[in-house]
Amino acid sequence: DKWHLVDEHYDYGVTATKDNIGNRDDLSLQQCYPNPVISQAYINFRIPVAGHVKIEVIDNKGRLVDVIVDKQLNTGSHSVLWDSKNLPSGLYICRMQSSNLSRVQKMIVQH
Repeated sequence: DKWHLVDEHYDYGVTATKDNIGNRDDLSLQQCYPNPVISQAYINFRIPVAGHVKIEVIDNKGRLVDVIVDKQLNTGSHSVLWDSKNLPSGLYICRMQSSNLSRVQKMIVQH
């Protein structure tokens, strides 16, 4: 099983992708696909400069429930496959932070 506590590290594995997400000079976080999320979703994002990237999932009460990415990445577009199987159905926020910038997207998990 791919379950983990927030205090534990789990490496979802980030894949560099073709540069086709947003403006090349902007931090960009696309809506996850599919949304609503049944069990897994792709989260695509772009960073304009190499640096530390953190992508977290926050529940509707403001609690951190998952850390998807927490690592140094090269500039460009990236994709990560996120597993939501251990979260209850509901509304969540996907928050990405990099270079003192932040982006958010809403996600609905349905089981």
